[in-house]
Amino acid sequence: MTNIQQKVKQILQENNMYSPPIDVVRLAKNEGFIVELAEIDGDGIIINSNDEFTIGGGSKKYKKVILVNHQSSAGRQVFTIAHELAHWFLEAKESGEEFFGKRDDNLTYYRETEINNFASELLIPQELLKDYMNDNKDKSEYELIYLVADRFNVSREAAKVRLSKYWGVSVNELPY
Repeated sequence: MTNIQQKVKQILQENNMYSPPIDVVRLAKNEGFIVELAEIDGDGIIINSNDEFTIGGGSKKYKKVILVNHQSSAGRQVFTIAHELAHWFLEAKESGEEFFGKRDDNLTYYRETEINNFASELLIPQELLKDYMNDNKDKSEYELIYLVADRFNVSREAAKVRLSKYWGVSVNELPY
């Protein structure tokens, strides 16, 4: 088991969430974050502040918030929340320092690939995926993409990416 897999398993077990589907909104709330849909550039933003702040001149006060683009698909929103939580767990939680992170789809920030891997593991833990796959050995690759997406409450694209890593093949080699 990799370090990421171990860390995710520990986090999910501590939150009594080690079974699919993983409720990332509940996990964010357990960590003290408010999750809000918002009109923002990009997919998501995470802010942890020692002082209360408002957003866009509004009256609601925050200390910890995850903002998710309201125009993104539901599947993308779920992944974005997992991605922002990955920033929290890998970069900020232990230090307790103020933190601002914004999802970078261009992967220019050196840790974005690691953050995305953590988010994928958070949504579809390898161990739980393996158990699910063992229970569905008779299904085709095409069926499994849909079944995994449904069982883990992720987009078909997220299921496809996760299954490609599980099987050790290129995402482009899978049907869809």
